[in-house]
Amino acid sequence: MDEYMDRLAEAQRIVEELLDSKQRYDFDGLQPSDLEDRLPVVYAIFDKVDGACLYVGSTKSPRRRLYTKHLSGSESNARLKKYLIEDPSRKNIDTMAAANYFLIDQCYFQYLAVPDMRMRGQIEGLLSYLLDVRYIHEERFPYDHMFDHNRLRRTWRQRRKERRRASFPERKGSNGFHAHVTPGSNAFGTIRPQVQIPSLR
Repeated sequence: MDEYMDRLAEAQRIVEELLDSKQRYDFDGLQPSDLEDRLPVVYAIFDKVDGACLYVGSTKSPRRRLYTKHLSGSESNARLKKYLIEDPSRKNIDTMAAANYFLIDQCYFQYLAVPDMRMRGQIEGLLSYLLDVRYIHEERFPYDHMFDHNRLRRTWRQRRKERRRASFPERKGSNGFHAHVTPGSNAFGTIRPQVQIPSLR
């Protein structure tokens, strides 16, 4: 029981450390140079008006995730803007431009540096629960990743075959028949002559 109480106390410390952090970043006027490029962090995005936590995530590059993707990214990689557009309670946000304006005008973020990958995952889940985050990653069917991997393998095999065919094209030889160019053959499919070195005996 003491172990659980210790972990609850640690969870409270982590949340307070995030909320009391003096490093608060507004999306309005944010520049890439304001953020670290290589720093493993857990971050939370908040609404300035009511203080609600809109999104929690983790990344190894705050600059790439928060500036390039969240702020400047398209709907395919700016998840928060995608969720804002899909939220039926936000009828005034129905385009990427409107979502981007909302992010700049009404949102800020804070983050904690967490070097350990396992700990980042745990703290991301912890903050999502304790801060009652509004938007969560979409769940996937348990075997979706398997189907995706199989499709990728088939694509790789097909591309490998195409590269081989491109490396050894089928050409028409002097005898009118088609010959495959193979290692040791010239461009017309005929074997290179072997040069024999005479014996010195």
